[in-house]
Amino acid sequence: MRYDRNYLYIKTEEQARLAGCRVLLAGCGIGSNIAECALRLGFERLRLVDGDTVSLSNLNRQNYTQQDIGRLKAEALAKHLRAIHPQASVEAVSAFIDKDNIDDCLEGVDMAVNALDFTSEVPFWFDRACARRQIPVVHPYNLGWAALAVVVPPQGPFLEDIIGNDPQKAEVRFIQHLLEEHLPAEETAWLREVAARYAAMPGDVSPPQLSVGSWAVAALTTRLLFLLATRPQEVAPYPKVYWLSAVQ
Repeated sequence: MRYDRNYLYIKTEEQARLAGCRVLLAGCGIGSNIAECALRLGFERLRLVDGDTVSLSNLNRQNYTQQDIGRLKAEALAKHLRAIHPQASVEAVSAFIDKDNIDDCLEGVDMAVNALDFTSEVPFWFDRACARRQIPVVHPYNLGWAALAVVVPPQGPFLEDIIGNDPQKAEVRFIQHLLEEHLPAEETAWLREVAARYAAMPGDVSPPQLSVGSWAVAALTTRLLFLLATRPQEVAPYPKVYWLSAVQ
C-alpha cells in the first residue's frame, strides 16, 4: 500500500483525514517543493495556482527540471505530482491570483499555503480573503541554510499589520522583525548578516535562496499542514515561529 511506511508516525484515521483535506498552494515556486512533500505524506487533494513559467534560475531550488523551462509552473508541477500519484486530485490553475479569481481559487479549500511572490499587494490581501472563509494560512520562507514558517489564523494578525503593505523587500522586513523579536540571537547571527546585506542592496532585487532552504521549508510546512488537518489545537499561530536550521 502507498502509505504503509507512514506507520508509527501517522494513525490510520489521520491518514484518511489527510486524503480528504483540500489544500491550496498559492504560488508554485517554493510551493513546488511543498506540494510534493505534502502529496507523498498523504494529502491527495491539491490545488496549484500560479501564472508564471519555469525559468533556468528557478532550477537551483524549485521542483522542476530542464525540460520544464518555458512551461507554466502549475501545469508542469501538476504533471510531476500526477506521475507520483495518478489517483490524487491535483488541480492546476495557470493564472496569477487577483481579486477577480480569488473566490474560485478558495472555493472548497480547507487550508492554504501563501507562497506568493512579494511583487504586488496580493500576498497581503490573500490572507484576509482566506480569513473571510475561516481558512488558516501557512507562510513559508526559504532562508538559504534554514527554513521558517508562521501560521496566520482567520482572526489575524495579518502580515500587513506587522510590517505594512509595501511589497518591496517585504520578505526581508518580516524576517528582520522575527530576528529582532522572536528568534534566538545565538542561533541566527549568520542570518542577521545575510538579511542586513540584502536589505542594503539598491532596487527590487530578488532574495537569495538555496535548495537546502526549499526542501527544509517543504518539510516544515508539511508538518504544519498535517497538524492543521489532524490536531489543529497543537498549532500555535504567529507570534509563534517554526524554525528549522542546518547551521550548527
